[in-house]
Amino acid sequence: AIQKTYNETVAAITVNNIARILSSLHAIEIIHGDLRPENIVYQISKDRTARIEYNHALKLIDFASSCFAFDTPANRTRQGQHSYHPPELFLGQPLTFASDIWSLGKLV
Repeated sequence: AIQKTYNETVAAITVNNIARILSSLHAIEIIHGDLRPENIVYQISKDRTARIEYNHALKLIDFASSCFAFDTPANRTRQGQHSYHPPELFLGQPLTFASDIWSLGKLV
């Protein structure tokens, strides 16, 4: 059956999986740039059970705002006003790996 509660254990697993995904992205020089609840989804297996304890079940989506860390600063700025954006965006500064980590902290 699909898990319908979201306890501390599930939250810890979810945060750990998101951190691992971000680490993988950052290792190949990609900044997601738009980490927020709407961009985190679970893959449901064919037997209709969510196996959230496994890394493959959690997906980060919407890479429209993503960029490469080596892009010019002008290509690493974004517009928007949602509460998960890091402070540097509101100051007109470029995204960095730390921007994704800040957004993850806001999610937690």
